[in-house]
Amino acid sequence: AAGKLRLLLRSQADITVIAPELCTDIATMVDTGAIRWEAAPFVDTMLNGAVMIFDAADDMHLTRRVKVAAKRRNILLNVVDKTEHCDFIVPAILDRAPVMVTISTGGCAPALARIIRQRLETTLPASMSQLASLARSARRRVAAHLPDNVARQRFWTHFFQNGLQ
Repeated sequence: AAGKLRLLLRSQADITVIAPELCTDIATMVDTGAIRWEAAPFVDTMLNGAVMIFDAADDMHLTRRVKVAAKRRNILLNVVDKTEHCDFIVPAILDRAPVMVTISTGGCAPALARIIRQRLETTLPASMSQLASLARSARRRVAAHLPDNVARQRFWTHFFQNGLQ
């Protein structure tokens, strides 16, 4: 749930977490004002005005109640790691902003997508973020000095291959 929340926070979404208790990561998000927390037991009206819902409670009785309430309001529902209950799926995301890599199995094996993401995290350095940002700031100057497409492609290929070593 905390991982999904971190991604949603990047979208400037207005987020409310409904849960009796919070893990440390999510409590910190509440403390900083990034999200709101509703500690009361779930009631259908809590979904009024929502655009999408993520259910990470791992409680099938609660999931059934949330699913009925969401359907009644035409709100999209994602039940984490239970694709048969989802209206949409979320791929595993490797975030090296501004570089984003998504891995999806079409909902058939979320754990496999997560494992692939974890392996890529060890392969793709965190410095990729700075490399991409540097390239963004240099694009116009490189284009001015290398007006030929083929020359620019060679330059950027060499730049990234050496920068990722």
